[in-house]
Amino acid sequence: MGYLRGDLSARGFAADVIEHDLRDPLPAALTGAFDVACTDPPYTVAGAELFLSRAVAGLAPGAGGHVFFSFGPRRPEETVRTQRLMADMGLALRSLTPGFNSYAGAGILAGTSHLYHLRATPGSRPAVTGRFDGPLYSAQTRAAATRPYRCAACGAVHEVGPGARWTRIAELKAAGCPACGGTVFRPQPLGAGQGAGPP
Repeated sequence: MGYLRGDLSARGFAADVIEHDLRDPLPAALTGAFDVACTDPPYTVAGAELFLSRAVAGLAPGAGGHVFFSFGPRRPEETVRTQRLMADMGLALRSLTPGFNSYAGAGILAGTSHLYHLRATPGSRPAVTGRFDGPLYSAQTRAAATRPYRCAACGAVHEVGPGARWTRIAELKAAGCPACGGTVFRPQPLGAGQGAGPP
């Protein structure tokens, strides 16, 4: 916050800098108070939903408000989910500038993000209105998920991760496959789970 205040002051911009955790709803003084919202959310669809919701909550009621939303390139299904969130919140896409933002030193998603210029409509409403406690960042999403591993010897599938019998793959290898004692395991797609059949 100190850096932001100093930089704005040095450039001659008069601005109120307010620190707020966007997991919590906007303070009353910031709700419905702005014509423009600009946000650069974490690289997850959940983060997009939360940050877009807070942006919409901050816009003055009615049509015409602007949202400048930066979001990194994602797999097609995640892009569709994100764009559906925009439409569900009553935000119309005015333009999309690919690769608009570049982040020095950031390797994730090639260190770039696209810029969506969205416009509010009379029906614009935030999707998230209360406190948000879900995972927002890519690392949190990975940490919250277990991954299935298939035994190379017998094909049995075992979950590894938080809340599972083995929290790390090294533990499963050390213990061996409960079905056959094998110690070679192949990672399976997230969500494959115990329902996966033999190779």
